[in-house]
Amino acid sequence: MTGRPSPWKDRTPWPREDTTKRGRDEAAAAALLVARDVPPPCSRAPHLFDGLHSSERVREAAERWQEAEALCKDCPLLEDCQVVADGFTGVAAGGIYGIRSVPNGTPPSRMHAARRRAS
Repeated sequence: MTGRPSPWKDRTPWPREDTTKRGRDEAAAAALLVARDVPPPCSRAPHLFDGLHSSERVREAAERWQEAEALCKDCPLLEDCQVVADGFTGVAAGGIYGIRSVPNGTPPSRMHAARRRAS
């Protein structure tokens, strides 16, 4: 045996499973979408359901999340989505999840705009 490492030692089967939180969220969402003949409303505008973007604040995302909530109301997958929603970041099953300053499951329509201080 030579001192060289085996080229097969660190290989994993393809495709590699993404074990990060985001990877698990994406896999759960994909499983829900594949199970339907008719695409759910969230597939038409997936960006509305995203969590906070890098420099975005909660109050800036609230309007986008309210649009996402409106799409959730009539979705045929609402019950299934509620089962896995706790693992998501952003809007899922008509509620907000994974945002530190917002309790999980809070509907965007129940968020109040930040009050401005009187000057």
